Amino acid sequence: MRAVTQDCATAIVGSFAFAQFGKADGEGAVLLDLQSGQLFTMNATAAWLWKAHLEGRTCEEMVERLSREARIHPDEARRAVHNALSLVADGNSQKPDRASPDYLYGIDAPEHGLVGFRYGQSPLFDFVPEELLLRPRRLLTMDVWRRHLWTLAPNLLAMMGFPALHAAAVAVGGSAIVFSGHSGAGKTTMAKMLSEAVGGFVLSEDKLVLDSGRSHCAFFAGAESFIRDWIDGACESLIRGTGTTRALRLAASGPVIPIQKVLFLHELDRQRDSQDITMLNMERPEALSFVLKQTFTGLNSREGWVQKFTWVRDLIMEVPIARLVVPLGLESLRHATRNLARDLMV
Repeated sequence: MRAVTQDCATAIVGSFAFAQFGKADGEGAVLLDLQSGQLFTMNATAAWLWKAHLEGRTCEEMVERLSREARIHPDEARRAVHNALSLVADGNSQKPDRASPDYLYGIDAPEHGLVGFRYGQSPLFDFVPEELLLRPRRLLTMDVWRRHLWTLAPNLLAMMGFPALHAAAVAVGGSAIVFSGHSGAGKTTMAKMLSEAVGGFVLSEDKLVLDSGRSHCAFFAGAESFIRDWIDGACESLIRGTGTTRALRLAASGPVIPIQKVLFLHELDRQRDSQDITMLNMERPEALSFVLKQTFTGLNSREGWVQKFTWVRDLIMEVPIARLVVPLGLESLRHATRNLARDLMV
């Protein structure tokens, strides 16, 4: 499958998904291994070579063209081709932060119509997508089920065709500012401080369900409330025997809010002796990489990875993405957030 949108050429070939961006983004690219979920970013030269490789060009054809167009010796061109195509074989990918508790969960590949969910090596439940049923594999208390289902609800939504982003959101005017990042990055803190500064309100503290039916640039305002309501009923059902995800689909219904901007947070992006927040706009290859890592995975299969890659590509093509470097200390952060609010309201 190949697709070309404004400033983005996408190809899904074999076990790879590939997106190359235009001159405004340095003509860089992102490559996703659809078997392992490993993600690779590359510069313009490597992007051109991988595009040619996925189009079926031989190594010698690529060497000849690179040597001619770059005016370099064939041996140098051959090394460049080898290095670019060895990127995947060498495993030089961006790996998720395994310190995050979310990565203790695992989703097995579909087998006999069942998708297994586990915590570490311990099975939790099987999901039957065709019947929207949950079959418990362990006897757990209500509180333990509640904790597991809160973490895994977005994965179940993704399997049902509703993309979800690990993020908090604040209403600013008629749209929303979204803060994304892994657990502990400060999403909820920033969302609450910004809501105070703009006189708005927090729409989400941890999970955004995107409106894939109409636009990836909007999300369902009441999703978290519906998720909590579903969890209450599902926990009781799992203790009795079998649960269902039918009510969970309500998280992808109701009013939608357009996304104005997505801002990424990381606990290492802190600066001492500062009263300001620095906003670093991302080029699209970097933005796709960041958003992909914070988008919940559905099926652990080629189909699931293609779906996730396509969702994220559509989002980053339409919504500005930036990283925030914030000051240390709550008072400094609160002061800086007021300044950020003024900039966002302009």
